[in-house]
Amino acid sequence: MKMRDAALTAILVMALATGASAKEGGKTVEATLDYGTEAFDGLGGQIGVTAGFGYELPSNFQGRVDVSYFRSSTTVDDMNVTGTRVPVDVGIRYLYPVRQLDPNLVTYGQGALEVSFDHWTAAAGFPSESATRVGAVIGAGAEYALDQQWGALLNLQYHIIEDSYFTTGIGMAYHF
Repeated sequence: MKMRDAALTAILVMALATGASAKEGGKTVEATLDYGTEAFDGLGGQIGVTAGFGYELPSNFQGRVDVSYFRSSTTVDDMNVTGTRVPVDVGIRYLYPVRQLDPNLVTYGQGALEVSFDHWTAAAGFPSESATRVGAVIGAGAEYALDQQWGALLNLQYHIIEDSYFTTGIGMAYHF
């Protein structure tokens, strides 16, 4: 990913988060450690991290912005090939408290539009390749409240994009 793309993505995320934080309603920041299935042809699984921001809307809905960073690496014909993917997701999550099972448990379903900045690099002497892809994300998850502000979460997502892939993540949420 080019530095210009990274800067534009960071500005977009900050603008959306700043606009959302000026409104009334609860806010959430999340951080997850993720594993993704093969997202690039032949590069195998990917390890990543995600940072997210949510703004509570009426009727158990939450507006979301999530930015992830994934990295893959493998050896093909004695040549090391690495790939990075930086998906930016803007979407909505429906929160469903499961009080009959546990008052601290909330499950959710979500959907988002995704713009993914992808970059592949082969061994020295070979050209690298970059692409910007647009797609969608559907997912589900659960959060268990540890106290009034902190929660542990599990997130499952299917990224419907060229070279579609599935991610699972575990992490923490902070509500304010």
